[in-house]
Amino acid sequence: FSGRQWQDQWQMVQSNKSDKKYMMEMMQVNSQQGSYRFFDEFFSINIQSELLSLQHVPLLHIHGEIDTRVNMQHAYDYEACRRDAQAVSKFIKLPNTDHDFSNFEERNKALEETVKWFSEHL
Repeated sequence: FSGRQWQDQWQMVQSNKSDKKYMMEMMQVNSQQGSYRFFDEFFSINIQSELLSLQHVPLLHIHGEIDTRVNMQHAYDYEACRRDAQAVSKFIKLPNTDHDFSNFEERNKALEETVKWFSEHL
């Protein structure tokens, strides 16, 4: 929903107050090296205004409550932004699931819900 959770880390990278190895790790996205331009653009994205323009589009959001990569606040922010949407929104929070849906039962639930959502809304 926003880059807030990474803002402090990004400021450390930009200020060169961290060692080079840590800075390089902070600039990786899915094992690929991001550039300063990429991250500057990332932090300038305003998802909330984009979501407001998509109020007529159905939305399914599934989030693991023990995700350590993407803070649960993102799920709450999406939900709040979609509260008055014209189209249906469904939010599923999985209490035993991390970012990679490692919990077998909850991964299956996420897959079932996704298939159901696609069949109803596509």
